Amino acid sequence: DAPVAPQARPSAMHEEAANKIIFPEISFEDTTLEAAVASLNKQIKKLNGGKQAFTLSIDADKVDGSAPVKDLRLRNIPAHEACKYLAQVTRTTLVTGENKIRFTRP
Repeated sequence: DAPVAPQARPSAMHEEAANKIIFPEISFEDTTLEAAVASLNKQIKKLNGGKQAFTLSIDADKVDGSAPVKDLRLRNIPAHEACKYLAQVTRTTLVTGENKIRFTRP
């Protein structure tokens, strides 16, 4: 098992926004963090009536977007929880800012 990455606590407002979006299913196999983040951003927009409630991004100065995502399958999970799992499998941490969740490293 990969070590659990420490998680930054988002403000209540951002956590609420990130938890209102429920992904019916996420299935990533042999992909990259960059591709996973792009896919999740599309789903966020689709599930929020065509509006981007918040954006997921990668801290390019600290994280290689080609970090592998070997296998991640989740069902009926809030967006913020899904991001925690994605951070865990890519050994990154989450930083939540204004309308943004960023994958980074200390």
